[in-house]
Amino acid sequence: MKITKREKILLYILLEFNIHRYLLANTYKRHDPSEKAEKHMKISSVLFSYIFAREYNELKNWQIMMKIHDCLAEILTNRLDEVIGFPIDKESCEIDYHEFGKRFFNVIIENMDKIKIAACNNND
Repeated sequence: MKITKREKILLYILLEFNIHRYLLANTYKRHDPSEKAEKHMKISSVLFSYIFAREYNELKNWQIMMKIHDCLAEILTNRLDEVIGFPIDKESCEIDYHEFGKRFFNVIIENMDKIKIAACNNND
């Protein structure tokens, strides 16, 4: 999937807050499963809208959304420490959320084809 510079910038603007909050919800001594789940779904819904060029509708599109969610978990969110070096189990007062947010976003962009294939796969 070819992503233009303009689309990349706009996607980052749309995802930045939720990515940073997702990372914050994963920090040591602040682990917040509720916020993690909420932000993961928000990120997935933006990716749904980007891939299909339409607004996500929870009643009609939840199965496709879960494919995006699960693919994102497989390539990134289940392995933040391995994939982007995010310090999940370490106490760190000075986490550079901007840097880790960029890394998080870049992994999404690098795997957009895989995410799209997962979303479009009709086999359950």
